[in-house]
Amino acid sequence: RLTRPRSVLSISTGTNDLCCGRWTNGSHQLHYLSTYVGFARSVAAQYPESTPFFLAHGPMTDNYKPMLELVRSRLLQYGLRVYMLDLYLGPDYSVDNGKPGGGGCEGHPSADTHQLVFQKALPQLQKVLKW
Repeated sequence: RLTRPRSVLSISTGTNDLCCGRWTNGSHQLHYLSTYVGFARSVAAQYPESTPFFLAHGPMTDNYKPMLELVRSRLLQYGLRVYMLDLYLGPDYSVDNGKPGGGGCEGHPSADTHQLVFQKALPQLQKVLKW
């Protein structure tokens, strides 16, 4: 029996915002945190309160995961149902070690890499959504 999945929000932003040493800059981190929280709240306001909200990190780096955990803790204070979505594929796909990343244009994920991201995301989504 097929059932229609309920709405899911997933945002993946931060790779470029916190790359190139910016993730170590304290003032940049504070700006990122406040901007992301405001952005996420404005997006979430367009959906029912019961909608799960996923903050994704990866697949090319997980340097910004600690910042996303701070974003998550702030969003939880506002009553959002927020979960982390770990899409990091490991060092073979990382742009942090000088490798080409996901095999696509300019180090971004290729179609094949996106399949790997989907395979990593699905069990996490299934667990939260009880699919």
